[in-house]
Formats: sequence, structure tokens, C-alpha cells
Amino acid sequence: MPDEYKIYKVFKDDIFGDKIVHLNPYLSNIRNNENFLENYFINKIKELKDKINCYDKEIRNLNFKIDKVVDSLAWWIPIKKIRDKFRGKFLI
Repeated sequence: MPDEYKIYKVFKDDIFGDKIVHLNPYLSNIRNNENFLENYFINKIKELKDKINCYDKEIRNLNFKIDKVVDSLAWWIPIKKIRDKFRGKFLI
């Protein structure tokens, strides 16, 4: 996986190095202010990582609930071998 800072550098050098960007004064000011760009990308990367962590927690919570339901259903199967086979179908 590429480093986020390398992606930022490629974006900065390739996109903001274009001559068309220099014609627009707003984009030219952004290009010349490196702290603005670095802070912007760092904030966006942090937001994405927070979202990933949030979704990871939700997925773990959902898997826990599914396991509880499977265990509740398996409890009604009287033969242990069949019960374990039933649980095994849900554990992928």
C-alpha cells in the first residue's frame, strides 16, 4: 500500500505543477501555501481512518450478534455432531 504522503507529493507535483493552475489566482495561492495542502490531506486521511475503524467495530458487533443467533438455534439440535456441523457452516 502506498504511503499517504507519497500520494500527496505526486498530487502536489503533478497536478499543481500544471501551467493552467498558475493562471487561477485561488489555486495558485493554495499551491504556494504548502501547510494548507499538507493539513488538508492529513485531516482527510485521519477522517478516512476513523471511518474505517468505525466500520470495523460495527462489523465485529454484527458478527457477534450473528454468532449469538447461531448458538441459540444450535442449542435446539439434540445431537452434538449435527449441532457442531450446523455451527461450522456459519464460521467461515
